[in-house]
Amino acid sequence: TTTVPQGMSALLQYNPDGTLEDNVEVLRDAANHVKTGQVTYAVRDTQIDGMTIKNGNYMGLSDGKIAVTDEDQLTVIKELLKDMIDEEEDEIITIIRGEDSSDAIQADIISFLEDHFEDMEVEVHQGDQPVYSYIFSVE
Repeated sequence: TTTVPQGMSALLQYNPDGTLEDNVEVLRDAANHVKTGQVTYAVRDTQIDGMTIKNGNYMGLSDGKIAVTDEDQLTVIKELLKDMIDEEEDEIITIIRGEDSSDAIQADIISFLEDHFEDMEVEVHQGDQPVYSYIFSVE
């Protein structure tokens, strides 16, 4: 796997009684069905993929590519989630809070998800990871 959410999803599918071949197939399939979003901030001004990113702005990465940037963290989170979620296929959103996450932003995220994606199951975990304020897993 290449992201924490992919690894978590694959780990949950591991069968200690299964064969190596069966486990490889099941774990790979689980990892491939996870979309990963990450929210961090820019440490310098830059231009990437036609986007102008200013020092201190927040960035939303979708499966490793910058999808949105803005000076407001909640705006980035909402746009990132709208970009990631397919209501026809996805069922679960997992939020992993970083060490600089906040209860207020979490409440706003939950409210946004309830208003726009009411059929989605939402889980929240405190990950305390540095660099990424929030990591999202969409399955």
